[in-house]
Amino acid sequence: MAQMRTEANTNRESLRTAIDQKLDQSIRQQAETSKTFRDELGGNFDRLGSRVANSLAESSQLQKERLESVTVAVTGLSERLEKGQEGLRVTVEGRLDAIRQDSAAKLDEMRQTVNEKLQTTLEARLGESFNRVVEQLERVHKGIGEMQTLARQCR
Repeated sequence: MAQMRTEANTNRESLRTAIDQKLDQSIRQQAETSKTFRDELGGNFDRLGSRVANSLAESSQLQKERLESVTVAVTGLSERLEKGQEGLRVTVEGRLDAIRQDSAAKLDEMRQTVNEKLQTTLEARLGESFNRVVEQLERVHKGIGEMQTLARQCR
């Protein structure tokens, strides 16, 4: 019985370890995906910044008299880009938090399901063990009764 409990506890811990490893792996994958997404966004913004800079250089050479208006436009664009980047960062962080919360909720649900199944299995095995013990005790009791009968007959 103690061995079965130890085995059940060992199995439960192994299952918990496996679940924790899967969760850690999922979190690492999500972090890698997030980093890739951020790097890609950074690259897009870098390319966009390069295009804006090239466009400004060409405009200044072709239209020096409009330099002031172009400078104002670039300043406004930079501010909008910064605001856009900040808004995008906030959105990405919000989505990542939602993903983390969803993952945590699913993990908790999985842990609860695993614990329920482990408890059911443990109860079933303990029930079977107790039934075997009762059967053995009944056989022993019957054997003792037969021995007592034989002992009375031999006297």
